[in-house]
Amino acid sequence: RAGASLAEASTEIANLQAYSQDIIESLTSGLVTADAAGRVRTFNPSAATITGCSAAEAAGRHVADVLQLPAEVADDPGAFLAGARSRRVDFPFRRPDGRTIEIGAAVAPLLTPGGKAGFVFTFLDVTETRRLERDARVRQRLAAVGEMAAGLAHEIRNPLASMAGSMQVLREALPLSAE
Repeated sequence: RAGASLAEASTEIANLQAYSQDIIESLTSGLVTADAAGRVRTFNPSAATITGCSAAEAAGRHVADVLQLPAEVADDPGAFLAGARSRRVDFPFRRPDGRTIEIGAAVAPLLTPGGKAGFVFTFLDVTETRRLERDARVRQRLAAVGEMAAGLAHEIRNPLASMAGSMQVLREALPLSAE
């Protein structure tokens, strides 16, 4: 009985581990976990796609080197969090193919029943999103300039219309010679 119970428990644990691994591999966001020393322990397929670095290349390296983290995060992720549950940071990332992208990342402590075991980094390539935001800001500024130009034209047209009307009245009312 004990053997059967142990086998059943082992099967359940294996199924839970496989399920957890399937979730990690199915995420569309990059997911990296690092131990307390900052060494990469988990590097999901989306992280590899975004960074251009394979999981095998990232394993065991310092997370600050792999993700090219900004100094305020790289120097001490714990201090960066400063007691917060998680914090976001955006930073440029140079891929191995030479292309620079913008990464939007969230950093959180990796908590286990034994305490803090390291850090979790989730991230996305936000290059296109940031470009669209910049384009929207430019369009807003251009719209504001257009509104200002329309307002100026209106302010100039009003006095000119009054003057033109007065000139027509004067032309009709006064007998003017060719001179």
